[in-house]
Amino acid sequence: MSVFVDAVYPFVLVACAVLVVTGVAAIVLPRIQPGLRVVDKIFMAVVAVQAVAVVWAVISSDADTFMALAYTIAALAMLPLLGISRLATPEAAQKDPERPVLTPAQAAKVDGGAAILVGIASAVVSWRLYEIVAAAA
Repeated sequence: MSVFVDAVYPFVLVACAVLVVTGVAAIVLPRIQPGLRVVDKIFMAVVAVQAVAVVWAVISSDADTFMALAYTIAALAMLPLLGISRLATPEAAQKDPERPVLTPAQAAKVDGGAAILVGIASAVVSWRLYEIVAAAA
């Protein structure tokens, strides 16, 4: 449990901040989108480590299992939003006029906005997980 409180939680908060800053940078400078994609992948790994640490903390303590697992599932459920603009790239285009195709600048802005939202929401979810795990200490 102390591993989550002392190491994983601060690391997740730093990863959330990096994701938000990179998302803002991708909106301002669309050519940074490849860097944002790298940060997205790293962030997904950080959230996976967080999920494992929370499960371990719940097993090794008397933390509220239902709430901890619900917030962990919420943290994992947000990850597909990262890189969502890939659904509207020219490679994904069909002859359907209802399906939009984004320019590279628009795709970078969509990804940047999604990164900002996921970063902030993940920080809040991580804080709630911290409160649940720390309360069991």
